[in-house]
Amino acid sequence: MKKILLIGRTNVGKSTLFNLLSKSNSALVLNQENLTRDIIEGKLTVDNDSYVVYDSPGLENIKLSWNTFPTLWKNIIEEVDLVIIVLDGIAGITHRDDEIIRFAFSFDKTIIGVINKSDSSKFDFSNFVTLPFNITPVSAEHGTGKSQLIDLIQNNLGESVDDAKAVEFKIAVVGRPNAGKSTLINSWTKQDRLATSPIEGTTRDSVFVPAELFDDDISLIDTAGRKKRNDLHGRLDIIMDIKAQKIIFSSQIVLLLIDAQAGMNAFDKRLAMDIIEKEKGIIIVLNKWDLIPDSQRKTILADINHFFHKRFFQITKPLIIPVSAIDKWNMTTLQNNIQKLREATLIKTKTNQLNKWLQTAVDKKSPPYSKIKRPIKLKYITQTHFKPPKFTIFLNRPGDLPQGYRLYLAKSLAKQFQLESISIKLEFKATKNPFVD
Repeated sequence: MKKILLIGRTNVGKSTLFNLLSKSNSALVLNQENLTRDIIEGKLTVDNDSYVVYDSPGLENIKLSWNTFPTLWKNIIEEVDLVIIVLDGIAGITHRDDEIIRFAFSFDKTIIGVINKSDSSKFDFSNFVTLPFNITPVSAEHGTGKSQLIDLIQNNLGESVDDAKAVEFKIAVVGRPNAGKSTLINSWTKQDRLATSPIEGTTRDSVFVPAELFDDDISLIDTAGRKKRNDLHGRLDIIMDIKAQKIIFSSQIVLLLIDAQAGMNAFDKRLAMDIIEKEKGIIIVLNKWDLIPDSQRKTILADINHFFHKRFFQITKPLIIPVSAIDKWNMTTLQNNIQKLREATLIKTKTNQLNKWLQTAVDKKSPPYSKIKRPIKLKYITQTHFKPPKFTIFLNRPGDLPQGYRLYLAKSLAKQFQLESISIKLEFKATKNPFVD
């Protein structure tokens, strides 16, 4: 059964809409903010089709960050097929609405919008036409617009998020405006598929380009140049930035393209952090390398390596590839490293091999004693996730295992299984009875 999630600001009418769709009164409705505090589940039945519908608390006083989002919400977001953003037709699009829209696009889900309270004389549909998804006006309180909304739901649940889903492996090319993203893709495909210009902002939207990587079909995705938040002017800039974030979320590998002449600035570093936080494979591509004097090259590479070692301790060998996109120089090296990174993200490690490594690592360097002077015993390890790989070590006292020893294990694991160029996740969990040695 396909699943639908309602999200939006506080008091825009999500609960009233939920009750309308599920034909229930399970969501309490009053003209008071923050009334819904839990995610409520209902059922929408249309002819022979049934859907699960979730009503969520208002996203008003919560940080919109995937890393800090409540686990329950994240689990439901990962399961749903359609996200409905509910907006207030009287209030229009607020700054908080823009933040919610940006955040919703990072889910990599099909999105539609419902403009509630459209029966009000203050409602102006033209205020909403620039939204980057299909919208429909309703009055959840009076039930008007329900049939059009159900049609929109059924139409969108029958479609994929984007046509490029048919190609499983996607590589996003991101970076500041005029770093050479379109030129890089043209060099890869050996065709002038994308417009290029020395003027910033030539690419105005994300473009999917079919390509090959060692005889495998892939999609290269050219994104509009990323800008600092303070430099986003107008809804078009915001929409392009939202779409670029969605592309990163749905890609397996991200090429962060940097103009080598300009160097890696604070904004580039923020982009790198964003990519790694989304658990994507990352390659730093230094474009226009041919314009860099030999005397400066070592310093540029050393500075980027230092940033990675300081900020991302688990990536001990970051992939930093100099190229000249316009001259097609070093493109083969770039493609070879993409393939290497691709294989690392797809690794499936046998449990017996992992536990053999764990025993060797512990023999080489024993964990310290706990705070109460009891031995910390690492019992076993298993791979718990693929694409990207995640591993879990079970032990008797995870809370007492120091960060330094965790770092030692993460680096040793990455080196043993040739995962030094990706951000692996290593978790530590207690066995059922931590007091049994």
